Amino acid sequence: MFSLREMGVYYALLLLVLVLSMTTTYLGRANYLSLLNVTNVLYQASLIGIMAVAMTVILISGNFDLSVASVAALSAAVFVGNADAIGFGPAFAVAMTVAIGSV
Repeated sequence: MFSLREMGVYYALLLLVLVLSMTTTYLGRANYLSLLNVTNVLYQASLIGIMAVAMTVILISGNFDLSVASVAALSAAVFVGNADAIGFGPAFAVAMTVAIGSV
């Protein structure tokens, strides 16, 4: 499907995971590839992955944007600040977050 040159990154990632797995098992910490750890890593990487997909489209079109991470941080702060606002509820926090991110 892919040539060796294109699959080189995947082979390197697989080798890195195997080395880390063997190292943690040797040191007595065999929970590196546990379901909880893998889902935690995927959950934490999801925001970066979404931003990377959006930035790829922007860069392919010939534009350049440095404000993506700052907008994500501002939107997260707005959501956390309004999540338990008295009388409004979480729907208001989501609406504010989308509005601030869009602006």
